[in-house]
Amino acid sequence: MRLKKEAAKWFAVLLLLSVCALSYVIYYAVYMSKQKEAQGGETTPDTFSPAPVVSELPRYATAFENLIIQHTGGSGDDTHLATHFIAGKFYTLTLGGSNDYDFEGKGIYLSVFDSSKLNSVIKVGGDSEIYLNSKITGEGIAVATKNGDKALLRIVEYTLTVTPAIEMDLDNLKMYLDQNMLFIYGSKQSRLHLYVYGGKTVSEIDCIPTPEPTTIIEIFKNSSGIYAIVGGSQIGYVYCYSDRLNLVAKIPSVVISVAVNSDGQICLLCKDSSGISLNVVNSSGQIGNKPLDGGSVGRLFKTQTGFLAVTDAAVHYLDSKFSLITSIEMSMTFDKITGALDGKGQMILLFTDTAKKITYIKRLNSYSKLNDIGVISTSSGNINLYLSGEELNIFFTSDINDGIYSGNFGGSDVYFINILPSLT
Repeated sequence: MRLKKEAAKWFAVLLLLSVCALSYVIYYAVYMSKQKEAQGGETTPDTFSPAPVVSELPRYATAFENLIIQHTGGSGDDTHLATHFIAGKFYTLTLGGSNDYDFEGKGIYLSVFDSSKLNSVIKVGGDSEIYLNSKITGEGIAVATKNGDKALLRIVEYTLTVTPAIEMDLDNLKMYLDQNMLFIYGSKQSRLHLYVYGGKTVSEIDCIPTPEPTTIIEIFKNSSGIYAIVGGSQIGYVYCYSDRLNLVAKIPSVVISVAVNSDGQICLLCKDSSGISLNVVNSSGQIGNKPLDGGSVGRLFKTQTGFLAVTDAAVHYLDSKFSLITSIEMSMTFDKITGALDGKGQMILLFTDTAKKITYIKRLNSYSKLNDIGVISTSSGNINLYLSGEELNIFFTSDINDGIYSGNFGGSDVYFINILPSLT
């Protein structure tokens, strides 16, 4: 009798399990049928997606002969925007296109390097934001971006806390720090605006109509006021604010570089269909114009005794009043140039040929000769050069993944290369 009861019990259990299994089979068949109808095609099983690789920081530099090499990025395309140096640290802004290693999706990031390692990385701006400008301040790194039809200003404090974004109705802008006041010139359609940031807020000082939509090229302050050099389609404009905004000068060519001397005179390196020229302006307007050469690319640099105008046709030596002293012919193919004075007072120049993805590092010695230092592989993005004594610190973007770039995580990364004195 007991055995019959035990058998009946186990039969009930097996029957229940069979019903459950059959119910699941029916449910799964109905569910997959509905999924197929909803997708309009065959169903496929889920695929396994591994978790993104996340970097462990700090990450120490790699030595390669007389180079110290660091980088930041991920497996996507990441582009150098700007680097600032203060108190022994380099603050590098990157347009991130990666979702692994140092970055967590598209956006604008700030990476903090010192001479031996990458210390930290934080996200500053969202994936839809466009970088506009950045500046060192007493509070931290001021970072301006654009999102839709608004400009956004944030301060990345030195504790790496990012302040809430402040909106401004601007299309583009440049910033200038004067003591603790951050002045911001920006344009929107055909109006020029001047703002000031202080005490965690932004206030508009003045605005003025412009003859056409403009882009801010450079801003600075001298004894006459706060200046903005802005560019139209084929015309350069010089504006100054003292008690109100005024148009000081109009230059009928494209402004490509700006320099200011100790007397407050402004030198504009300009180009038009005939070549490159110098235009000198003071607070009263334009006071001089001199054609230089038939080049198309160039930049002004301050030296110990005056200024240099370096173009793709010649090197022009200028005195402290922007008068031409002498010119040395030079023929180089480049579309970007940056430079800085080394500890010997000689100019280190970086010439970038974007089409060939290459940048030539050269020294302009006292005999007006360009001596080769080296070559780096560069792709899109900006290049920054900082000199510490005889050491060169260069920040750039590269999509190469072998040799000194073998640490590349994929796509393009942002590199920090320190070139030691024995190579320079």
